[in-house]
Amino acid sequence: MSITPTLRFFTDLCLFRQRTENVPTSNNLLLGTAVTLVLFCVLSDSHLYNSSYSLPEKAFAYSLWAMLLGTVVLVILKSNGVAERWRQTATAIFGTLALTKLIRWPLASGVRQDKQYIEEMARELVEAINAGIVDYPTPVIQLSIAYYMTWAIVIWALCIQSSILRHAIEVPLWIAFTIVIGYSVVVFPVWIVILNILM
Repeated sequence: MSITPTLRFFTDLCLFRQRTENVPTSNNLLLGTAVTLVLFCVLSDSHLYNSSYSLPEKAFAYSLWAMLLGTVVLVILKSNGVAERWRQTATAIFGTLALTKLIRWPLASGVRQDKQYIEEMARELVEAINAGIVDYPTPVIQLSIAYYMTWAIVIWALCIQSSILRHAIEVPLWIAFTIVIGYSVVVFPVWIVILNILM
């Protein structure tokens, strides 16, 4: 597959116009989508805000995250008796996540500023509580449009993964969505714990 049809294919997956079984079964495409996902994660630093990790450490961290995600997908497929669909499913998930990361990339600096603003407001509130200030005004948090757009894209990415998984294991969409939320809730903390141990 050349770049343009491949990009169009993953765009169609993101727009729910393609199905998982139409993803080419190719080790090269699987590796390419995984590397692209890791690259976009490293460049946007989407999960490790304000981290002090060097570029090689970030590359290792996001590679570990992609491997954990791929492993969880394999376990889900094996438990449903369709392990042979792993390459297609993992390729679809990695490719669509890479695209949604690319779309979120320009928003990253705005989200970092919002995160710093929220942390500052939380510190002020904790200081007021610790100082015994009873009539501290309720903080009004005003977040940028980038913050809300980022969350909309995250929800979209979860829906895309649900659609991909739904076709792969042939379950209703709500079950696939529940599985995606479940593995998202599990993979991220496990990844952070492993990073804290290793780095």
